Amino acid sequence: PIITNLTDFTYFASLSLPQGVRAEGYTLYNPGTGIVNPRADQGAIPLVFQTTAPGSLAPGAPVNLAATSFGGNITITWDPPTSGGTADSYILEAGSAPGAANLATLPVLNTLYVTSGVPAGTFYLRVRSVNGVGTSPASAEVQLVVH
Repeated sequence: PIITNLTDFTYFASLSLPQGVRAEGYTLYNPGTGIVNPRADQGAIPLVFQTTAPGSLAPGAPVNLAATSFGGNITITWDPPTSGGTADSYILEAGSAPGAANLATLPVLNTLYVTSGVPAGTFYLRVRSVNGVGTSPASAEVQLVVH
């Protein structure tokens, strides 16, 4: 398809275009995010477009992971990702060393996990977002010390 009725892009900060749509002589051939620069003589702001619908993206990593303990009772919270698609659920990982998930890999439906009976020790926690498209990279890791 060719866009013929938009001759001045000055007022468009962004425009969603499907793959292969032509805008001012520029064509997107590959999926993903790209920038089209309209003709310089129009003095227009570049068009920013994305070929993937927002609902068809894997989620980004969760943010603001925090963990607290009181005895063997722990509470772990985080916020949904601020990028990518919407998370449907999460995977909480616990390890005995940074980057490890050797102690637990638990599916969690929301952004809160509470449990009791955790033995004393030092644990390294991270969480991943999940949706029908995929699983995110891990969040920033936090260290939890249980006394």
